[in-house]
Amino acid sequence: MSGAEAVASVPKDLFNDKPVPTGDLRHLPIPDQAFSAIALLAATAEQTRATRRDGYFERNSTSPGEHAVSIIEGAGDEPFSKLMEEIVELTALSHLQTTL
Repeated sequence: MSGAEAVASVPKDLFNDKPVPTGDLRHLPIPDQAFSAIALLAATAEQTRATRRDGYFERNSTSPGEHAVSIIEGAGDEPFSKLMEEIVELTALSHLQTTL
């Protein structure tokens, strides 16, 4: 599965009518947790597209969140594993910059 296919497979209204089941997600196998993370990012990117485009809040192109959305929106023909690798790298670097 390509990164674009994975992102496109996420329902556009995911988590709109109910909270993210974080407790349940922690009990999933690691590969399923990874796909859940991508799904959450893809849904966030989709559901905030108009507000981001229309300038309803100040954007910071150096923030990890903006970078994560950019990675998701730029997903293409690369394998899903490559998309996941980019997100994991961003997450690890952001975490280290915050905690060190």
